[in-house]
Amino acid sequence: MDCASGKFSPAGASICTSCDAGKHSSSSGSSEDICVDCDAGTFSEQGSTTCTICSFGKHLTAASTSCTSCPSGKYIVDDATTASLHANLAACIDCEAGRSNVSPAASYPITCPSGTYASGTPCTDCEAGKFNEFASQGACTTCGPGRYSYTAAAKVESACRNCRPGKFSPDEFRASECEECASGKTAPYPGASSCSLCSPGTSSTGSSDGSCEKCVIGKAASAGFCEDCPLGSYAPGEGFAVCLPCPPNQFPKEDQTGCEVITGYYTDGVEGQSIPIPTGVSETATGMTLEALEILPGYWRTSSTSKEILACLNSIHCKWGVDTTDLCAEGYTGPLCAVCASGFAAVGVGESLTCNVCNTGSEAAVSIAVAIVLLIFTAVLACYLNKGFGEDVQSLLRQRSLASSEAVNSVAQKFEKYQPIIKIIFTYFQVVGSLGFLYGLNFPPIFSTATSIFGGIFSLDFISIMPLGCIAPADFYVKLVVYTALPLILGAILIVWCTILSSSSSPERQNLKVKVFQVFLALTFIVLPSVSVKIFSTFACHTFDGDYGSYLKADFSLDCTTDTHKFYMFYAAFMVFCYPVGIPLMYFLLLYEKRDKLDPGQKDYASSSSEEGALKRALKERTELEEDDSSLRSLGFLYSSYEPRYWC
Repeated sequence: MDCASGKFSPAGASICTSCDAGKHSSSSGSSEDICVDCDAGTFSEQGSTTCTICSFGKHLTAASTSCTSCPSGKYIVDDATTASLHANLAACIDCEAGRSNVSPAASYPITCPSGTYASGTPCTDCEAGKFNEFASQGACTTCGPGRYSYTAAAKVESACRNCRPGKFSPDEFRASECEECASGKTAPYPGASSCSLCSPGTSSTGSSDGSCEKCVIGKAASAGFCEDCPLGSYAPGEGFAVCLPCPPNQFPKEDQTGCEVITGYYTDGVEGQSIPIPTGVSETATGMTLEALEILPGYWRTSSTSKEILACLNSIHCKWGVDTTDLCAEGYTGPLCAVCASGFAAVGVGESLTCNVCNTGSEAAVSIAVAIVLLIFTAVLACYLNKGFGEDVQSLLRQRSLASSEAVNSVAQKFEKYQPIIKIIFTYFQVVGSLGFLYGLNFPPIFSTATSIFGGIFSLDFISIMPLGCIAPADFYVKLVVYTALPLILGAILIVWCTILSSSSSPERQNLKVKVFQVFLALTFIVLPSVSVKIFSTFACHTFDGDYGSYLKADFSLDCTTDTHKFYMFYAAFMVFCYPVGIPLMYFLLLYEKRDKLDPGQKDYASSSSEEGALKRALKERTELEEDDSSLRSLGFLYSSYEPRYWC
């Protein structure tokens, strides 16, 4: 009997056996070869009469005995129609990026929504730190360096947050808060992917904005950390990258904010260099600056920025101090404290200047002094003109060769010997006593003291020794006018008087004319040095440093840059021709006119007699000439002290 379809009976068998899986038998029979293999891409179970094609999403197993689902991320779209599309695992097709099979037996993959991704895998949520704004994506977009996100399956970029200032993130995606910048580094702007070193002179302080702050005074930072300045250096301001070394002769302050100079030095405040303490400044203090120099008594300077320390004209004028507006003693003010303050009047000039308080007694003293001076001058003049001092000294000198009295001859010789010396000393101290101060001539201390004392005596500066400032303005300009105009007025009066006397031939009037003219010559001789000094003093100004100005040395209350001073300079220039030029020129012309009578021939007489005999003969003849020529006799003040032979 034949076996049924799907079965076979081997030889000698009493029963039929089912065909093995993967084979089939579609007809009845009994031989074993009736079971045949399934075609490629089909399968059969044991005892099958036909082979079957796998359904969609499945592929044939290696033994062709069954179908199995494609793995995740793969699919087969054929639904048991084409055997070759299910032949093996290779027949499964990979899902496109952003798509995935929902179940192992899916025929078509689905599109992964936004916030997810798929790349050969099921749709997966984006990790924290990533996002997908669109569906069907094979990967999620990272937030990028400098950003982070706590949210998984993020669908929008706004889910990514920038790192706050002071924090950073170098990662492509980050699921947690950004890292803090290390000390000395900063991330000043949002979204930093790294931190940078703080700029020199600054350091991070952990502030919420992540900024670097300047190092405080006394500290510096070159690598992001503010540190105290090392020994011997300082940081004078905020934000220093390196500490500065103290200049020579200086040491740092305790807080290292600057340097202080050692004893005996000061800093100029501009360049910060150490400068030796000049004369007139205290050397006991340390850390002195130009603005805070301690000025010693007897010294002065124009301002707190001045490096020029000047000695006052007199040490009592200036007191100790730091404030340059308060260096003058009571009653003194102005440049070098050489100006009398309001309510005080000047007595003396230069080193001898003192400022006396004005009161009723001062005014009375001035009036009495003026009266005494006028009285003495009038008495001396009247005595000389009316009495001739008993015997005129000049006549005594001219008659010395005829005097028989040994005593008279001795006195005459001594007076003749010392008269030129007295004139020279008188003139010398008048000039040197003032010019040394006005033109900065430096004399030895002893000599300077002597010239100051004798100069005050011989200068006949009566105005300066009286406190005229208590009753009327008495600055240098007033004194200049008085000292130059008054001698001219007196001289004019004497010349007019001589002219009137010349109109008479009376011997008494002629003798009086001679005396009046001799008074005129003596007046010009006496006032010439002192008035000349006054005139030239108009051109002597002291220019101080800075913008303090230029002031007249003879009166520091007067500004040399004013129009008033320019006027008096023109006035003084005119007076130069009247006094230092005019008076010597007058002497020359008067003597030159009488040159033949001044020496009757002493040199010629010396060739035939002794020097002494020639001198006596010449003097005798000149005396005779003087008796006949009153105008020659009136010049005796100029020539009588010199031997006749020197006038040829």
